[in-house]
Formats: sequence, C-alpha cells, structure tokens
Amino acid sequence: MIREGAQSGGSREDGTSVCDMKFGSDVICTGPDYLVILASHSMDWQVREFCLVPIYVEGRKYFLRSMSKAGLPFVMRYELSPWPETLREESSEVVYYTKHYVAERDRDAVRARRGDAVNFLLLPFYPLLGLCWSGFKRGPLHRAGFEPSSITKASVVMLFHFWVVEGIFVGWLHGGLLMLVFSSPTIQTFDWLLLFVLTADTMVRGSGAMRLGTGYHLGFCEWLWPGRNKTNE
Repeated sequence: MIREGAQSGGSREDGTSVCDMKFGSDVICTGPDYLVILASHSMDWQVREFCLVPIYVEGRKYFLRSMSKAGLPFVMRYELSPWPETLREESSEVVYYTKHYVAERDRDAVRARRGDAVNFLLLPFYPLLGLCWSGFKRGPLHRAGFEPSSITKASVVMLFHFWVVEGIFVGWLHGGLLMLVFSSPTIQTFDWLLLFVLTADTMVRGSGAMRLGTGYHLGFCEWLWPGRNKTNE
C-alpha cells in the first residue's frame, strides 16, 4: 500500500492514511476519520459551511471538508469527512462518486481540451466565422466555444466596413474591389451587385443580431431562404 504523502506530495501528522483504492485515473486514500481523493482532473465541488452536498463513495455518505492542489501526477486533492449523523440539513444536489463518474469526468476533460485547441486555431478567423450559416454556428462552432450571437455581430461589423470601402470604390472612384483584384473594367457590374448584396445583408442580419434574447444568428445571405428565418427567430 502507498502512503498519501508519496502520491500527493503532502503529509499528515498521524501518517496513517494509505492509498489503496483506484477509481479510474483517481486514487483514494483512507484514514481513521477521513477519506482523500487524489483526482487527475478537477471537479466542480465546493467547500460549504451550510447545506452540505452529500457525496457517496462505495455506499458511504461523506461531505467535502477541504480541497487543495495536489502533486503530480494528480491535479486536485479532495478531503472528505463522514456525514454527521446529527446533521439533517443537506443540499438537494447529490454526488455519487463511482468509477463511471470518474470516467465521464475524464471524457469531459478530454473534450474540453480538444475544444480549446479548436478555439485557439479558429480564433484568428473570428469575424469570418459569423458568416457561416446558423446550423453550423449553433452546432460545431458553439461546441468549440464560439457564441453564435457574438460571432454574428462581429461578422456584421466586418461586412459594414467592407461595404463602406466598396461604396467608396464604386460610387466615388467609379471602380470596385473586384475590378481592383481582377484588373478588368468589364467586371464593374459585379461590383454593383456585390455592393447591393452587402447592403442588404448588413441591414437584415444587423437588425436581427441586435434583437437581444433571440436565436437570430443567420449566416451570410441565409435570409434569402425565408423558411430558415422562422427557425432562427
């Protein structure tokens, strides 16, 4: 059996706690009047003075007495005490700490790390992501940590500035961004068409994005399909 100090980097005055149980990636150390969980991932547990949360481990009822950082290879150290028989008040929230609970927590942690990696890679394209259609924004992008309403508003602001620049080229300089890119004067008709589309899209999506508390997060030109508009309001 392994003593707690060897696992967590900590120590106890009585020196009697031993770590003799494993729940997935966690190790449980038992003492005379306490139980310590050395967790490989943090859990959303909180130390409370009132309305304690019951935590069941192997059929026994505990409450969280303290929590602190743990030494490698663990992340957190949770110290539990047996539930007092005289304590009647308790939280409606109940935790059943089992191997299944640990496995599910570990899977959530892996998904969160993957989401953070995707978020980091896509962050430079933040305004462009708002041009994606609503289903993609509410699905994969939202799971990656991008709020649909925020990226939609960012895309509207980006298109507004793009509209201003295109308007200057078309209306004042008698040219256009497409003419500038393709170096062809015959393409000016498409610049006028682009200016019209930018105007309409900025107005429609901009007015929708300002509706606080709604699910109106349309992508670029998605408003051209009226049936989709109803599903997003």
